[in-house]
Amino acid sequence: MFRGDLRHSGVYETAGVPEFHGPKWTFQAISRIGSSAVVANGTVFFGSQDSNLYAIDAATGEEKWRVTLRGAVVSTPAVAGGMVIAAGTGGEIYALDEQTGERMWVFPTGTVIHSSPAVSDGIVFIGSTGYQRPTNMYAIDLLSGDLVWRHSTTQGLSSPAIDKGVVYVGSLDGKLIALDEKTGRIVWQFVADSPIRSSPAIWEDTVYFGTNLGNFYALDAVTGEEKWSFSAAAGIRSSAAVTSDTVIFGSDDGRLYSLDSVTGEEKWVYDAMSAVWSSPAIAGSLVYFADRSGTVHALDIETAGEQWSFDTFPHIIPVASIPAATMPSPVLSNGVLYFGGGDGLFYALQ
Repeated sequence: MFRGDLRHSGVYETAGVPEFHGPKWTFQAISRIGSSAVVANGTVFFGSQDSNLYAIDAATGEEKWRVTLRGAVVSTPAVAGGMVIAAGTGGEIYALDEQTGERMWVFPTGTVIHSSPAVSDGIVFIGSTGYQRPTNMYAIDLLSGDLVWRHSTTQGLSSPAIDKGVVYVGSLDGKLIALDEKTGRIVWQFVADSPIRSSPAIWEDTVYFGTNLGNFYALDAVTGEEKWSFSAAAGIRSSAAVTSDTVIFGSDDGRLYSLDSVTGEEKWVYDAMSAVWSSPAIAGSLVYFADRSGTVHALDIETAGEQWSFDTFPHIIPVASIPAATMPSPVLSNGVLYFGGGDGLFYALQ
């Protein structure tokens, strides 16, 4: 699922791509790819602005199936119980057969969905965005598609992270909310300085997230109390990747930040020269991320030394008003890096 696990740690148990040898394969979608991918059982699943959810053979790049959803697909699907859970901006949540793409059930919300689903103990958790309409965090039975509970908020919700029976989600009204996984009851909520667009990440007893004003917070996962905060030079849309001693995230200021996850002290800053909206991924000794110019970078996690980079737009001068560049977060599996580009190409790099 999004960020690799329920805690959204962004850490992948694979060797990664320490040495770049080029694309293993590419796949041409109809339109720009806005969703990050998920890799499961030898298949890569991702969505596109063309409203399609694609299932691609991870080894060959050949299409297995595609299904047209309602609205553009900008969130990352989840795979569980032989089903793929996905949503479009048209407001419907879909459960599709993993092998064939056949619809198992559809849950209508009536509002835009940008949130990526998380599946825990047979329940699908996903939030809506709303835009002047009611927004909710939904808990939906994975097998039947029936509503288990909903929690209403005033503004749109991020992708939820889950740990130890608690669902953590950020809101555009600036609140980080902790909900009981079984009942939807509020455990605690923290009021940040501005809207939260990044999804929370959890490591042990700490929740990490950033805000529109560029502040990055570490909260106690049990009480919601602030442990520390850090100020970037611009807004944070990137969801953090976190290990036992390091937390890494990108910012609109064009930089990737690495902080001590316990103290919040800065370890290093890497200037990508273009806004970093994608969420970093950690595998082995490297951290991978994409900047808005369309370049994917692989950095040493300790020193920020660039090991390699790959430019998906060598012939285009990026224009800030054109959302054409690479923004989806890279995903790693079996020594291959997967990500979608703003040119409609989906890449497998090795």
